[in-house]
Amino acid sequence: MRRAATGFKSGVLGGHQAEVGPLVAAVGGRAQAEVGRCHLQPRPGGVGWRLAGDEVAGRLECNPHRGGHRVVVDGRPLSWRELGEALESLEGWRFRLLIEDLAVDVRPDADVVELHRPGGDAAG
Repeated sequence: MRRAATGFKSGVLGGHQAEVGPLVAAVGGRAQAEVGRCHLQPRPGGVGWRLAGDEVAGRLECNPHRGGHRVVVDGRPLSWRELGEALESLEGWRFRLLIEDLAVDVRPDADVVELHRPGGDAAG
């Protein structure tokens, strides 16, 4: 499930007594969905990236070479600047940033636990 040096990462969360087969199938389905979706396409001329549609998704990751963080989209590591350049054609548009856990909870009886930010505000 790897592309480039960084690749794709995903996971599922199952109960302690869960059957292994359905969990493996869920991981396979998530992997197939992630690898099969492309949010970026090469810019004309082949230098840099642009959005393939009106949505971009990926994950935040530590940048081992420069410190700080970078984003990984379609399995490719991008600097924040490269992501910004991919969004240039959408200047003036609104956007929404949604932060989600890497693993999807597939437990049928999972308890929903509300997370709280420092200071007492509920997340979400």
